Amino acid sequence: MKGKQAAAIIAALLLCGCMGQEPQPMEEETLKPPENAQAASGVVLDITEESLILRTSAGMEYVLDLDGDEIPEGTQVLNGSFVKIYYDGDLQIEPNNVDILYIEADQSEEMELGYKNSTVDGRVISVTEDTLKLETQTGSMYTFSIAQAKQNMIGKLEKGSLARLTFDGRPFETEKALVKQITDLELTGVVRTTPVTVQQYDEEDQTLTVQTWDGTKRKFSTENVECGAEDWEDFEWEEAVVFSDTDVEDAGWLYGKVLKVLFPDDAQQRFYGVVESFDEDEGLLTVHLLTGETLELFVDEALIPSDGLDKNDTICVAYDGWLNGEDVRKLEIEEIEVETKGSNSENSVAGTIWELGEDFFTLRTMDGRTLCFTEKAGEDSVPESVVVGTAVRVYFTGWLTGEDQEENAVVTHVAQLLQ
Repeated sequence: MKGKQAAAIIAALLLCGCMGQEPQPMEEETLKPPENAQAASGVVLDITEESLILRTSAGMEYVLDLDGDEIPEGTQVLNGSFVKIYYDGDLQIEPNNVDILYIEADQSEEMELGYKNSTVDGRVISVTEDTLKLETQTGSMYTFSIAQAKQNMIGKLEKGSLARLTFDGRPFETEKALVKQITDLELTGVVRTTPVTVQQYDEEDQTLTVQTWDGTKRKFSTENVECGAEDWEDFEWEEAVVFSDTDVEDAGWLYGKVLKVLFPDDAQQRFYGVVESFDEDEGLLTVHLLTGETLELFVDEALIPSDGLDKNDTICVAYDGWLNGEDVRKLEIEEIEVETKGSNSENSVAGTIWELGEDFFTLRTMDGRTLCFTEKAGEDSVPESVVVGTAVRVYFTGWLTGEDQEENAVVTHVAQLLQ
């Protein structure tokens, strides 16, 4: 009986072939995690068709070869993805000979929203091919693994420079954090430029005494400060520009917040802001600085960028002279660049959560301002991990007005800030 059934099946197949009908393909077996295989969880630092760079939950980094069939169809693995790999071999002793068998998304390792895009600002104490040690203004020290992050470096990275690190990770576990971007603080809008006249350099104390345009004298240490002359004495009784990550009125000038001192001809001064409006006929540009001040500038037609100046554009304005608060009388605009266009323009401000309600939160900023945000882009803009007293960076579109209610700033997300 079985022989007849087999013969009938063969005959049917031959008949289908004769009639031009193709036999139905067999369903491919679904790729599954292999049984009894070793496994490791971590975050993807970089992935190509041939290789995967993985940082495990223990903080170790491995470069692993891929054949191209380890990721099941429908699973997306990108830089920054948390994954679980199944493998054959010895990951500790012979990682180059490890055979990756299967890769799947690992939701258990995903960071909470409040620990994504966290930031820390500080001075670079040391930097190698793989690690960066950073000291914040409060004196805290943090060490980060930056093996793959340097490809996303904006600006310069060297010992003594001030930088901002953006990362996914929990406080006090920075060695395991995924550093996503490193930015020279001069390119963030944080750095201020102040025209001064240099009064005296004290070689014994290594301090420089300067006088600002309104007659105020300030003294600060020149240790770790870039000198724009062959020697500090060359600045005495000369005009200069002080670059710092705090305003001149802040006593923080005494505590290592000055980055460099340059002669005016060597100093490109600039500020960052958000466009509220631009009257092309009048040439009147209304722009809000990231610190909240409002400037009204008359712009020459030749300085208008090719893609125009539209509401909510984030722009960088290079200028000569000086800017004192909202006083632009001694400011000469040299160049205007559009950093980000329109509604996609996102900026940030750092501080501590002072009050927190269902429909609002109040931020006490690093420079002493109190800002109340009432507009949020979504329900999850403020994660549950953020509570009163948490140091945060608030990302927003629009602009700050410097008033109690920041109705022109829409909060996109709030992230942890290391201090």
